[in-house]
Amino acid sequence: MPVPILTDIPEDITANQWVFRCLMFYAEPLEDQSTTGINMWSMQIAQLNIKTEEWRFLRLLRGVEGKEIISVKIVQEDRIHEGKVAELKFWVTPTFITNKLKQSERVEYTHIDLMRHLRDPRIQENYLSASINGPNFVSLMVELNLIAPDSISVLVSKMSKAYVDYNVPIRTPQSAAK
Repeated sequence: MPVPILTDIPEDITANQWVFRCLMFYAEPLEDQSTTGINMWSMQIAQLNIKTEEWRFLRLLRGVEGKEIISVKIVQEDRIHEGKVAELKFWVTPTFITNKLKQSERVEYTHIDLMRHLRDPRIQENYLSASINGPNFVSLMVELNLIAPDSISVLVSKMSKAYVDYNVPIRTPQSAAK
């Protein structure tokens, strides 16, 4: 049974103006009572409006019951939150095709494409897991040729480290202005 994908983000004709640019991960500081010694990470999808050049940042919130994902909610949020201690970004790998006039055209992964993939039962079954070692959302982005093939190994390597040596928050434009 497909997992419901919930969102308030418009999926009208303007949704094709929003295109994928970056998959970003941010680590929370280690909790004093952390039993795993591993930071909690959050993921954001950065999209660019190709008409206005405005950026927006989406987060996929999984509703979990036991070990089963029962829903996914997509919300728009600010770019970065205060207090993060590490970050990892996978930028889009541009793809081009040649049109009928023999001109090169960039192939974009639009918001409509993202929503279609998230609603696909096969993709849900294979890529919406919580595992960083097995197939996951990063694996899907690699399979779609949106980010570099080594992104999975980079992700596993980065997330397997504990960020305690320099638990100093990442500087944001807001904190730099203070």
